[in-house]
Amino acid sequence: APVNANLTLRAATPHDSALLLTLRNDAQSVRWSESRSSVGVREHEAWIARVIDSPAYRIHIAEVDGVAIGFVRIDVRCGTGTVSMAIGPEFRGRGLASKLLDALIADCAQDCQVAELHAHVDEANVASVRAFATAGFSPRVAIPGSAGFVDFSRAA
Repeated sequence: APVNANLTLRAATPHDSALLLTLRNDAQSVRWSESRSSVGVREHEAWIARVIDSPAYRIHIAEVDGVAIGFVRIDVRCGTGTVSMAIGPEFRGRGLASKLLDALIADCAQDCQVAELHAHVDEANVASVRAFATAGFSPRVAIPGSAGFVDFSRAA
């Protein structure tokens, strides 16, 4: 998919559980995650059952021409959405992460429960730092005790 690809978001469903787990447990996703560990199938299935229809979470599958290329989710607390995302390995390096964030921001513009977006980004993850900066996020503060994670934020 080229950089000018038509990226769309759709709400995740329980049928997306295996895709979400695969993306979450990809080696690069694990490397750059705050936990630095993969998630087991039972733990993931319990999490999906708990959050898929919860108003405190927004989980979207990103698609280009009907092909799932990644996911983005926000955990909403008191008007602030904390962003997590992953792009499938075969789709990385094409500028899709910033397009995914642009689509999320457009979606949040219609969501009265989300006033601000934050993301905890490992400052060594150059691709993520670039994607968030391109989407208008600004680095705010280093997250204490996080081994290199910085809080990026922007108005939703």
